[in-house]
Amino acid sequence: MITRPGILLIVEFDWPIPFALEHGASARALHDAVIGSDWVEEVAAGSGGIGSNPSSVWIFRFQNYAALDRLMGKPTDPVSSAYIACFKHMVNVAERVRGEVFFSPAPGLASVPPETNPELPSPRIS
Repeated sequence: MITRPGILLIVEFDWPIPFALEHGASARALHDAVIGSDWVEEVAAGSGGIGSNPSSVWIFRFQNYAALDRLMGKPTDPVSSAYIACFKHMVNVAERVRGEVFFSPAPGLASVPPETNPELPSPRIS
């Protein structure tokens, strides 16, 4: 269970045109590497973009800046290697790092951790 705020890496991008199979394969390789890692705590991906920004977004959650540094600066790591390989193909890539914020429930209300709430989907993609 996640008990303290972490670090979020928000990556917005456009897919290259023309799209080639290697672009999809590199995104799938990144997905597989992240799912197999024990240091990327969560990841989410979406299409449609945010506002007028690029059309796709991936959001990675890390426990601390050391894990973010591992992603960005350790190309021998399978996740880092897959991240670099994937986003070198993409267009209009914008990376933003943000500190995660936890909001406390209103006084007197019980808090249900997302991991134990059956109404919420799993935070990891599969």
